[in-house]
Amino acid sequence: MMQITSIEIHHYRLPLDPPFYAAWDPRPRSSHTATIVRVRAGDYEGVGSGDAMLGFAGHEYLFVGHDPFDIERHVHILDNLQFMYGRMWPLEVALWDLMGKISGQPLWKLMGGRSNQVRLYASCGERRPAAERAESARRLRDQGYPALKIRFHAADGGEGNREVAELREYLKHGSLDVYQPDVVWSTGLLRGRQIAGEVQAAGAIYSPHTWGDGLVVLANLHVSAAISTAPFIEFPYDPPGWTLERRDYILPTPTRPDAAGTVTLPDAPGLGVTIDWDALEPLRIRTGTMA
Repeated sequence: MMQITSIEIHHYRLPLDPPFYAAWDPRPRSSHTATIVRVRAGDYEGVGSGDAMLGFAGHEYLFVGHDPFDIERHVHILDNLQFMYGRMWPLEVALWDLMGKISGQPLWKLMGGRSNQVRLYASCGERRPAAERAESARRLRDQGYPALKIRFHAADGGEGNREVAELREYLKHGSLDVYQPDVVWSTGLLRGRQIAGEVQAAGAIYSPHTWGDGLVVLANLHVSAAISTAPFIEFPYDPPGWTLERRDYILPTPTRPDAAGTVTLPDAPGLGVTIDWDALEPLRIRTGTMA
């Protein structure tokens, strides 16, 4: 039986000059910090990213020595850890990536295999004057994006919801037309697949939030391709402040859509990427907290 042999957590920071004026931040964002979880089983390695995982140290023993495919067990443990220490879902992403690498299957196929294509809407991150935003919208339309998310003001309605029980309560009362739990920041992949089935069975739309680094975006795109019937999936892109290169700096190459605003996910195993650790080493830092 294949066993998990090690878990490592590394943090990286890309300076942003000029800064990114995120609508949800009280001050300009002068850096982009990413946390990458590396899980190994023999010669195979899976990766995931997201929250800083600062409370995980010392809990590796709960997973090392266990079958990476025992995902229900792992998710139950992560549920308990995230209650005590914060979001632990980057490890679940890494475990799914590892399962894909071992089995030779891309994550979108491993999770359901509905499609390997995802149609995108460009998701803006900065508040801009109306005329400037209108011109930006025209440029994005000309690049092939069929829809756009615009930031009007700083206050956020519901992005703090991170429990499946909360989402099910909304669903019970028919509160929402569209449900957008991010698999890295909210539900995890296994629970994301479960809630997506419930949402779509109720006649609502499952179209997850995807704001984060390149691995966060990929994890959500793979799950969306596998199970979502939404017309569009969020794709964070708001140049010049938030470019694909800034967003995806931890990846060998950025995830890019085609001229029709669609991403075709690869047939390569897992998330379909191999991290260039040597290239990232100059950006490595000791902690994952933001500067």
